[in-house]
Amino acid sequence: MEKYFEHSVEGTQDRRRLSVSNLLKVESLTGEPTQVIRLFEQWCDNGDLRSYAWIDVTPDNPFNFVLHNHPGNFVGDLSNSVLNAYPYRMHARSCAAEYLECKTEAQPVAHYVNQELSGNHREYVRLMIPILNADGRVSKIVYAFRHIKPL
Repeated sequence: MEKYFEHSVEGTQDRRRLSVSNLLKVESLTGEPTQVIRLFEQWCDNGDLRSYAWIDVTPDNPFNFVLHNHPGNFVGDLSNSVLNAYPYRMHARSCAAEYLECKTEAQPVAHYVNQELSGNHREYVRLMIPILNADGRVSKIVYAFRHIKPL
């Protein structure tokens, strides 16, 4: 499991890459199917993933990846915005690296994130699923998350 802790003027963050199987085991302990489990199951069944948030990862530069259906719980609606528009640079840099990992590996990727940014705290897990285009390259990433501690 890869992990790192970062501190900046914006705040702090503890980020860890998790194995997808371990994330799914933990999610199953919640007692009911979470969005993370639903996403994984729908992906395994070749189901419809259009209701999930997604990222256009066709640009070469990950800071130009475009967020779609961004839930906006923490910083407001960033749907149809490039990652570079995210107001917290520390988080944007981390997400750029994580999204690029998922795109490059072309495999589902899971993370645990615990952040305090400008006095706001959030703790969540996220599952990202790469989607291949007709050429067999990853063109989008669909994702789901679950807040461990409410905002």
